Amino acid sequence: MLNIDNFMHMDHEFSWNLLLNTDAERSALKIEEGVYVTFNVIDIHNILGTPVEGEINIENTYAAPTSDQIKKIRGMLDLEDLPLYLTPADLRWALKKPCQNPFSEEDRVRTQVGFAMLCISTCFSPRDKRTTIPGEAYEICMDPSNLHKVNWGKYIHSELLRAATRCKKLLRERRTPHAYGGILVLQALHFDSVDCSAFVNPDLSVRPRIRFFTAGNLGRLILGNTIPGTVPKQYGVMKARVVPTQNLPWDTTHVRRKIAEAKAFINRLLHEHSLASTERNKKFSQRLSELNSGAICFVNNNMRKEIEMHMENERVVTRRHMETLIKYVDELGLGDFGNDLKQQLIDVAAQTGAYSGTGEGTS
Repeated sequence: MLNIDNFMHMDHEFSWNLLLNTDAERSALKIEEGVYVTFNVIDIHNILGTPVEGEINIENTYAAPTSDQIKKIRGMLDLEDLPLYLTPADLRWALKKPCQNPFSEEDRVRTQVGFAMLCISTCFSPRDKRTTIPGEAYEICMDPSNLHKVNWGKYIHSELLRAATRCKKLLRERRTPHAYGGILVLQALHFDSVDCSAFVNPDLSVRPRIRFFTAGNLGRLILGNTIPGTVPKQYGVMKARVVPTQNLPWDTTHVRRKIAEAKAFINRLLHEHSLASTERNKKFSQRLSELNSGAICFVNNNMRKEIEMHMENERVVTRRHMETLIKYVDELGLGDFGNDLKQQLIDVAAQTGAYSGTGEGTS
């Protein structure tokens, strides 16, 4: 994400509009009357580039950080030791500090913690206040070595639905909802679902989508989608790109497009999973070599235990990965076309020996 051009562009009225048009129960964004687009962790991966799975879930307790958490996080960010909550400005200041080349351990930790907290507070999840850094950001960053294990997609998905529910509640209470940051997913999802070619030439092949939805492009799209002269602003100039299937049941153009996109996405995800598995196997081999320092009997017992644990971990990771992809195919709503695609996916996955299509590992 650090290599991507500026992708933060906020129009607060448009943000409220998107959240108010989000159906939390269906996990769907309303594009126009009768047209909804569902979204899940796969779509969030497509848009932000975040992993589709993770071992650690972020628990949102809505609690303020403790004094110990504040002290430790400020220390890792090399900030002044004060009993004050952090702000996004503090995080940006910490990230701008000069680093050694190559990174020292302190530089690495400061960059990991600062970037993770900045993402959580500004672009992963909507906030009621501009300067808010939620308590879960402190908690999840207390051990920076685990940040790569976090299920970021699940957290972002749940936070978007939570914010949509809260905005509707405030509106029913005749209070003005406020939304800062965290709308990137809904912005990209909306403009990928409408015909915006009159304002920006869309490139649907770009991944993650925020490489295309830069601040400049989003600014032009939001302005182009605003109905002129409306106060407060109203949106809807751009119309849905896909005709609702219930109106033209014989038209399978959108189905073929969805299948092509799904196949390309699945192939890329399987390739990424294979690369990650190779990296884990390499680290596992290094761990085994470290055991070759004792008696043969001792080494064999440890190696057997390590091998069993490694194989079980690979089965669990692969099974979760495949279940996520199969759920993605199910939610495309392709009917019999989806069943064929899902079976092809299961056949390919079964060749790894770690997934049989029944949710259980095989070998």
